[in-house]
Amino acid sequence: MKRIVNEGVTNPDFIDFAKKRLEGCIKIAGIAKSAGGYSLLTYHHFVEKIPYYRNAAEGNFDPDATKARLQKAMAALQSLSQSERQIQFQKVSGLVEVLGELLMAHKSFSE
Repeated sequence: MKRIVNEGVTNPDFIDFAKKRLEGCIKIAGIAKSAGGYSLLTYHHFVEKIPYYRNAAEGNFDPDATKARLQKAMAALQSLSQSERQIQFQKVSGLVEVLGELLMAHKSFSE
């Protein structure tokens, strides 16, 4: 993602938000992975979010690219068949969640 400057993206509150969410995702993913079993579904859900929070925490957030990626992720979520594995569902739903959350936070901190 490209770095956007002077559009609220580098707003310290937004970056702090992303850092705290990143820390939470890393912690939850680690706990879920070590628990194993069905907790691995939680692991896949949260580990999917980590790169997006990391980029935002580093000041690298492109709202337009994120909106486009969210639309693709939502389409992928809708097209999952019943035969899709739960792991794929967790990954895609985690992606939809992180992208939507970052867009809402970015808008909130930019106003």
